[in-house]
Amino acid sequence: DVICSEEAWVLLGLNTLTNAVCFFLPVRSIVSWLVPVLGLMTYSVMKASFTTTDAIVIVSKILLLIALSYLAWHGSANNEKHLRTEWRVLQEVRKASEKIVEQQVSIQQGAREIEEKEREIEATTDLVKSLQTVARALCDTMVHLTSDLVIRNSDNASTFFEKDVEGMLFTDLLTKEDQARFIMSLSRASQSNIPVCLPVTVHKQFTTSECHLVLVHRGNTELQYLVGIRTEKDNPIETQSVAVENFHASGFGPVESRGKGGGINAAFG
Repeated sequence: DVICSEEAWVLLGLNTLTNAVCFFLPVRSIVSWLVPVLGLMTYSVMKASFTTTDAIVIVSKILLLIALSYLAWHGSANNEKHLRTEWRVLQEVRKASEKIVEQQVSIQQGAREIEEKEREIEATTDLVKSLQTVARALCDTMVHLTSDLVIRNSDNASTFFEKDVEGMLFTDLLTKEDQARFIMSLSRASQSNIPVCLPVTVHKQFTTSECHLVLVHRGNTELQYLVGIRTEKDNPIETQSVAVENFHASGFGPVESRGKGGGINAAFG
């Protein structure tokens, strides 16, 4: 039979205690090293004070116990490092999952908003088509305006205005008083999405017309506004009478007034 000395049992107990503390107690490695250090210090002091064994043997035993304790502590530290790394990864995964859920909710909300916008656009498009049909029946012509109030793709606009108006500012065809009223009415139509009727004076190439405008906001498209124009009254520009007045003012009177000392002779003195 193998008989172990009491000292061997002491060393075995210290090593067992160190392993138990390092691997089973929920203590961080930054603190757990105190247990083997205190055990080694206690054992070393007792061996130095109460034994007459050869010093080389004592040092060898202490070094062996230090090595075993260090291995146990180092293994515990590595295990703790692995657990903390795993915990951080799990936390990052949890945060990523929460962010993904938030993004999914945001995407769903965005999709619902897009669907609502599409329905609004469809409703606005249907309204504009209906208004175009009504405007074609009730108005003399229609013009499409950009957000800058530039005329684009207008039906029969050149014929109505007696000149090419493509690319012109619509406000250039109005009087100064009507320009401010026109812009205010467009703003009202944009905010309410309800057509606005506005009486204005429109300057054409050869006539000035008293008209009623129907202003429709088409939404945030390239051609934002639809303007229907119905003429109430045309006032021809009296270019001919102006020319006759200039002719008379130059000294060329009417034919019946020409005579000796008058007409051409009077004009040339």
